[in-house]
Amino acid sequence: KFLAPGEDPAADAAVDASLLPATGVYTEAGFGRMAFHGIPGGKEITGFAGALLNAGGAAKPLDKPTLKDIAKIRKPVDIRVCVSLACHHCAQLVMSAQRVAWENPLVTAHMIDANLYPELVKRHQIQRVPLTVLNGDKTVPGGKTMAELTTLLAKL
Repeated sequence: KFLAPGEDPAADAAVDASLLPATGVYTEAGFGRMAFHGIPGGKEITGFAGALLNAGGAAKPLDKPTLKDIAKIRKPVDIRVCVSLACHHCAQLVMSAQRVAWENPLVTAHMIDANLYPELVKRHQIQRVPLTVLNGDKTVPGGKTMAELTTLLAKL
């Protein structure tokens, strides 16, 4: 479903329509807590496909230790992964963040093509990617494995 800004205020809030273009991943239950800001292409097409697999119930099952680590996240977390579409570290981090968001209803994950949002780059002083912005203010540079990401999020 394609929406113009302001057409559905709930959708605007869910996908953060302040950063357009935006694509939210939805299921029959509503917003799947995964969004892409920019056009998912380059290396990020893998993350986009992964988000669709998550939402469609066709993603590869996670092992029990990883699921336990994700369950340790007990506070709401908004993950914004600022990327370049040519970065392989970015793609892996986006896929991990999305999977955490899919598995834990307290987490949302947004992929942001930093090249499209110079004001965001300036505000967070992004000099290289990936750069993860947590809850709007805490910045974490560099790629992270799933284990590193879940440990970081559980400590917030």
